[in-house]
Amino acid sequence: GVDFEPSHPTPPFPRTCSEVADCCLEAISATLHDEQRLDPNLASNAMHRSVLDHRPVHNSQGRDKGRMGIEIDGARYLLESVQPSVQGAEGRGIRRVALILASKLAQSPWDGATEPEQTEGDNAVTDTPLLVYFNCRQSSLLA
Repeated sequence: GVDFEPSHPTPPFPRTCSEVADCCLEAISATLHDEQRLDPNLASNAMHRSVLDHRPVHNSQGRDKGRMGIEIDGARYLLESVQPSVQGAEGRGIRRVALILASKLAQSPWDGATEPEQTEGDNAVTDTPLLVYFNCRQSSLLA
């Protein structure tokens, strides 16, 4: 028999930039702790009959271990105060998610990944330096 019960509960669909950033943070943490979910192409390939419809599956034991990608389509719909039809709304949504995610990643510790550094007087350092790169100068300036 095949176990059809998912090993992880199905998360609710994120509807805001902050919720998407939380999902991204969870995915990054899971990858660092080797607890990432299975490749969705496994299920897709099982449902297709033709070999031509098969998508490549990432090998979690070999060279793809610890590798991840986050793709966000329709980021303009995550913005509460901007109409989705406004020019540049997609980029604005992606930048907002990236900056919120960077803020969450900079907070230390997150999900038990690291212990906070101790300074004089038992005050824990709560922020970790983090660099955010965008693919062009204009995107960097708009962020």
